[in-house]
Amino acid sequence: MNQETILYVLLGFLLLLVILAVPLLIQLWRAAAQMAVALRTLNERLPLILRNLEEISGNVNGATRLVGARVDELSFAFQRINTMLNAVLNVEQIVRSKVSGPLPRLVHNAKPLAKGAYAFWRALNRNPGNQG
Repeated sequence: MNQETILYVLLGFLLLLVILAVPLLIQLWRAAAQMAVALRTLNERLPLILRNLEEISGNVNGATRLVGARVDELSFAFQRINTMLNAVLNVEQIVRSKVSGPLPRLVHNAKPLAKGAYAFWRALNRNPGNQG
């Protein structure tokens, strides 16, 4: 095989490689054109997007501060309620420790005694005509 034939074969492979690479290069050209359009559109809209993002961020920061203030107020109110309830419980414990003797039993038995007295009062005040 002579040198000229080898060169023709190499030229054929090179031509085949170029023919196969043309569709790829055309596709790359189209993609680059589409990316340029997208980049141009993004650059035009970016200031508006950034302004909206800044406004949203400011609103979120304001809401966060407001919620934090309300939580602090509620925490203070709950602390006061807790302090009052603890004071009431302490007073109750003091009263329970001081009270002894028949008074707790009397308080415990007051409801049945009141029911019995009420039934007795009704029986005394019943009209004789309503007996059935």
